[in-house]
Amino acid sequence: MKIKFFLLALFLVAAFYRVSFVNHPFWVDEFSSAIQARLINTYGLVNFFKQTDYYAEPNNILPHILIANSFRHFGETESAARVPFMIIGSLVPVAVFLLARLLFDTRTGIISSLLATTSYFMITWSRQARGYPLQQLLVLLLIFSYLQYNKTKHNKWLIYLVILAIVGIFTHYFITLLVGILVILFIIENGSLVKKHWLPLSIGVVVVGVGAYFTNILQNASVTFFTTVTAQSTNNLWYYHSLLWREETVITLLSVVGIIWAYSNGRKYLWQVLLITAFLLSLIIFVIPAYSSRYLLLVFPLFLLFASYAITQISQVVMSNLKLIGLTTPLALALTLFIIASGHMFTIKPQSYYSVNHTMRDIALVDYDEVYAEIIDARFFYPDIAVIDTWADRAHWYLGQEYENLYWFRWLDEEGSINGLPLQTNAVSGPSGNLVVPLSGPRLIPLISSHADLERVMSAHSKGYIWIDDASMPADVISYAKQNFREVITVDHYSLDDNPYSIWPGTLYSWGINPASASATPAQP
Repeated sequence: MKIKFFLLALFLVAAFYRVSFVNHPFWVDEFSSAIQARLINTYGLVNFFKQTDYYAEPNNILPHILIANSFRHFGETESAARVPFMIIGSLVPVAVFLLARLLFDTRTGIISSLLATTSYFMITWSRQARGYPLQQLLVLLLIFSYLQYNKTKHNKWLIYLVILAIVGIFTHYFITLLVGILVILFIIENGSLVKKHWLPLSIGVVVVGVGAYFTNILQNASVTFFTTVTAQSTNNLWYYHSLLWREETVITLLSVVGIIWAYSNGRKYLWQVLLITAFLLSLIIFVIPAYSSRYLLLVFPLFLLFASYAITQISQVVMSNLKLIGLTTPLALALTLFIIASGHMFTIKPQSYYSVNHTMRDIALVDYDEVYAEIIDARFFYPDIAVIDTWADRAHWYLGQEYENLYWFRWLDEEGSINGLPLQTNAVSGPSGNLVVPLSGPRLIPLISSHADLERVMSAHSKGYIWIDDASMPADVISYAKQNFREVITVDHYSLDDNPYSIWPGTLYSWGINPASASATPAQP
């Protein structure tokens, strides 16, 4: 009963840190999540994959379903899209406690749950309309259920594992790969059971795998993933070394100490958890071409777990030497609170806004509401203006899915890469001979990748806007816009950001539109 009360209190405290009343604009990936959720509500879940009007993303389908459900209850707002992940993110510290207590002891569980509750990194990504906290929760619960089965051999944990595996398959291919690793470990550690029941187990694995693949949930995601993996080699060790050593120094050092200490103490099940941690880290560093601090969220709770074990062991050694062993827990709590209070990677006081650029500053986020307010106001006077954006889903969010005069400013086939991804766009020839991006079935989005493409848009639309927020885009278009278009708005960071430095400044340019004409010549009904 005491543990249940503690877990409930832990969830409520974690939720208190994660609740948000600031309806700040989406950043790029959140726009895509929201659009997918909107399409699910428009077509229904079954027809969502059958429709050919718009691209249906098979990966992240469960997070999109959660956002769609939140939209139905709370309306289509940024805050509504983030509600499911605030709740799920509040459960992550609970799962951290359960796993830490299973691996080590209750004291380590309490310490690790405190760190998970107040981690700026984890709080921030529990407040975004993306499935990162759901992935964290599934990683922790899959490991916990797997270890519980190894410990008890009770069939209920196998049932939990199967349920969690199915949920993981519909969440992200990262979790699907983790399920594969757990299956291999299960076969290794339960050889006699597998040998005895090899036929039904084999049939079950094949049916689930083939069924998931041919329901199109995993098909496109797996093909894209393995094509990316085999197409190029990746080594983002430099990035994650910088992140862990520069931003999370204390936790990184304590994690290493905790792992060494746990190994020397012969902790049971340690090798399985270390193997899983190494697998996920290798996936993030050497397999996924793009690099971002948020990808580390998969394994970060495990870092907190090992760091907490180091704190409890250090406290125990100190108090044993002082012959005050009864004060081990108070010292461990004091050390934990000192870490939370003294570093910018934790927060004691809940904040109204947590910046996604608090660490590596690699997310493009400005006040898109302000940017698109200008465009939406101009559409009142000129309904057929052209809108050119570097992210199609951003324009869809503000202007609607059916807006016809939308163009996508991207590279066609540039040299080099950005964030580990090549500067290329999968474009095809459109009905008018121009290049289009096949993102939306028959609703193909024309591609702007050169000055010639821009001139075609200008000849078709005497008035329009172009939003430029990426210096890696085709230089001739950027240069022409700077020299010939009116600069409407320039922004370089979000107003509530705790660090105003940004590597993603953006400028809205317009042609054929000026403030006087826009306010004096309303469109005819």
